[in-house]
Amino acid sequence: MTLLTKRDHSEKELKQKLSRAKKWDSPKERLYSDKEIAEVIAWAKEYQWIKEGAYLSERWAETLNRKKKGIYYINSYLNQKGLPEIKKDQEIEIEKALGLLKLKSRSQELTLDVKSKLTRFLKSRGFDNETIQMSFKLFQDQKKK
Repeated sequence: MTLLTKRDHSEKELKQKLSRAKKWDSPKERLYSDKEIAEVIAWAKEYQWIKEGAYLSERWAETLNRKKKGIYYINSYLNQKGLPEIKKDQEIEIEKALGLLKLKSRSQELTLDVKSKLTRFLKSRGFDNETIQMSFKLFQDQKKK
């Protein structure tokens, strides 16, 4: 119950946390059996302590969008939590990537070396190739103006 009062957890995440809990006096023994964990999760679902997967996916996606993470990063994160993936919104993805490009390359000339570094940076943030190419094109068009 304490876990659920701090923040929302998915069913998979709650199972993992409860199964990892160990006893104080003998750290090799688990604190909860599989049967107890299943009962707790059933109880939490019945009393709506565990939210729907789509709702949690949207909340996590909003949080990660504010941190300017790409769709691949977001869906990978949701998959780890046992939540359904979200759909890609190309406009938002390009907007985030363009903002990161502006932030990272303030006064630098876009040489091949700088462009490859920025591409690797955007890939590490979870953006796909199409989004990266489109954001570079928009970025260069804006610099020309």
